[in-house]
Amino acid sequence: MKLTTFLTVSMATLASARPYLSSDSSNSHIWAPAIPGQVRGPCPMLNTLANHGYIPRDGRNMTKYNVVSGLVNGINFEPVLAGILWQEGLVVNPDPNAVSFTLDQLNAHNVLEHDASMSRADAALGNNHVFNETVFQSSRRHWTAETVTVDMMADTTITRQKDSHLTNGNCDLSAARVNSCIGQAGIPITVFGSIEQATVRRSVIEFWFRNEKFPTELGWFKKTDQITLSKVQRIAGLVQNAADRLQAGDANKKRRSGTRDLHGGLF
Repeated sequence: MKLTTFLTVSMATLASARPYLSSDSSNSHIWAPAIPGQVRGPCPMLNTLANHGYIPRDGRNMTKYNVVSGLVNGINFEPVLAGILWQEGLVVNPDPNAVSFTLDQLNAHNVLEHDASMSRADAALGNNHVFNETVFQSSRRHWTAETVTVDMMADTTITRQKDSHLTNGNCDLSAARVNSCIGQAGIPITVFGSIEQATVRRSVIEFWFRNEKFPTELGWFKKTDQITLSKVQRIAGLVQNAADRLQAGDANKKRRSGTRDLHGGLF
């Protein structure tokens, strides 16, 4: 009976994934940056998938099939997780009957895009969807070794949130947006690093952020095991725990030194 149940579940899982699996050769996924007339958005992962042709290269017509197929074939996300992400992305299309969105619709501030990005300027301070080297330098300075840990990623997102509050008078980081910052800080580890060790190579993610290109030339390859929702949540949880620990230590230092906490409500 147990074997029958296992086979039934396994076949159902395969059936749900099969419609999205592609038999295209790697030649169809050669990297090419956007050209005039094509659009990109604030999400470096979706931009990367478009640059490699896993989703439409023009950045348009992001239907459920196109996005789920791109996430499944490009970075081996499980279809269920990919479907959840597509559904979240659909809210940026103002048409209530929309069945797709475009990458540049993701630029709308405080819909999904938010302040304190690791690689983009806040909307009130500049271009919120194009890679910004100055912002990225603020992030990467916490990656103090070739092996980047969850503590380093937590330090990165804490600093970016503080930077936004100090420099952006219109900064709007709700609890939900802070959670998004935490989740996004975990994605480089989940996709490009070791989920088991919760680490990632610094050179790999620096290359990816700057080029929006899969770092295959640095030895990276797509995971053979599917990236599931539970794996994404595990890494995000580790980043959150590290952030809580780091912020608690910072608060203790401030109390001892008598320094006023400018971000007490948030942190």
